[in-house]
Amino acid sequence: MHKTGIEFDFDLAQRQHREMVQIYQDAGVTCHFLESDPVLHRNFFARDSSVMTPRGALICHMQLKCRRADYLTVIKFYQEINIPIWRYAIAGHFVGGDFVDVEFSEAKDLGVNLLSLGNKKVLSMAGSVKLNKDLIARGHEVFAPDMSMFTLGGGGVHCLCQALKRDSVCAVGLIWLCE
Repeated sequence: MHKTGIEFDFDLAQRQHREMVQIYQDAGVTCHFLESDPVLHRNFFARDSSVMTPRGALICHMQLKCRRADYLTVIKFYQEINIPIWRYAIAGHFVGGDFVDVEFSEAKDLGVNLLSLGNKKVLSMAGSVKLNKDLIARGHEVFAPDMSMFTLGGGGVHCLCQALKRDSVCAVGLIWLCE
C-alpha cells in the first residue's frame, strides 16, 4: 500500500503502459524496450539513468541507494544497439530530466511530467487537468492517459522514456516496463 492509501495494481500499470506506448507509436515514435530486472524495481523510469547528448549518452549517478545500479540496464541497451556512451557521472549525483512551468498544485502531482511529440502534439497525463486545458487552449493536441500507477512511484510519461534521436517530426524513444 502506498502512503497515499492507494494500492499498486500491476495489471492496471501494464494497461496504462500499453496505452502510453500506443500513443507514441501513433505519433510515429519508434519504441525500444529495456530488459526488465526484478532487482531494479524502479529503473522503468528510463529518463533518470541517462541523458542523450549529440555525442552519445551521459550515464547518470543516482542519489537514492536503491537506484544506484539502474545504469546497468541502460548501458547494456546502448551497447546492444550501438549508441555511444559519451561520459559517466562519477562525482556527486546527477539524474536526467527537465521541467516546464506549471502551478505548484500540479507540479507536486507530477504535472511537469509531459513530453512533446512534435507537430504541436503533447503526451501529458490525465491528472494534469489545468495544464492540459492550457495546452489545448494554446493549440496543442494533448494525449492524457491515466498514469496513476506510475505517479505512485514518483514518475510519469516523461520519466518513462528516453530520447535516443530527435528530428523535427518525431522522437525515437526508449520505453520500458518491468515484466
